[in-house]
Amino acid sequence: MSTEKTNTSNATATRGAPYPSMPLGQAVEKIGNIFEQYRGVPVERADAARAMAYKSLSGSARSALGALTSYGLLERVEKGMVKVSERAKAILHPLPGEEHERTDNLRAAATSPPVFQKIRNVIGDSDAPPKGAIESVLKREGFAKAAAAAAASAYLETLAFLQAEEVAAVGEVEAKEESDEVEDAEPAKQLPGQHDPLNMPSGEYKQALGALVGDGVYASVLVNGPFGPDEIENLIVYLQLQQKILQRPDGIGRGHDVREAMIVAPAE
Repeated sequence: MSTEKTNTSNATATRGAPYPSMPLGQAVEKIGNIFEQYRGVPVERADAARAMAYKSLSGSARSALGALTSYGLLERVEKGMVKVSERAKAILHPLPGEEHERTDNLRAAATSPPVFQKIRNVIGDSDAPPKGAIESVLKREGFAKAAAAAAASAYLETLAFLQAEEVAAVGEVEAKEESDEVEDAEPAKQLPGQHDPLNMPSGEYKQALGALVGDGVYASVLVNGPFGPDEIENLIVYLQLQQKILQRPDGIGRGHDVREAMIVAPAE
């Protein structure tokens, strides 16, 4: 009896069902789309799929809904009905004064998928474990090669996203604690045509792009309006400029990151 049960589990894993079809960062964006349209009201699964821009309750849509459920962002309330979870609400709209509410719930979401728990139990809490090691763990669990690679990628991108969020949260807390000193200090000189990315206009922002750009480094682009080919071209030009500042032969950008380079670089 136990042998048959194990074989059935492995067959399911081989088909790729037990792992999230997307990393956590993308899942947060998807649940945000559902919340924006339906808030916390129970909705049909097909309606939730359409809120995520799927035309129907297709296989891809079902996989996306399953991923949101595995992260604890979406809850089943009755047959065919789902709703945005309290965890998702805390991530999307943390209460004022609760600086750690978003990161605490993101951390809980990142460790919710059973397959991610299995990886952590075997590999440990490493921030950037080798992808090959993760795939080996999953293959021993019965995952096919393609499914193991996809699940490993989702796990690594989730780790990178979580690390970026935690770093940002620490920065916000430190900025809040130093706000009084900043108000009294002389403002940093801004060069013509430059814009401090942390001094963004207030408003509703959404993640337009996000990707691993280095060893455990996750970069994302937040936008508060249309983001098409023209905006992408402007972003490319902007990043190329920052790259030149950091690579200047006079060393002006040496030892600085992109944001610091914008402030210390002299006008041409």
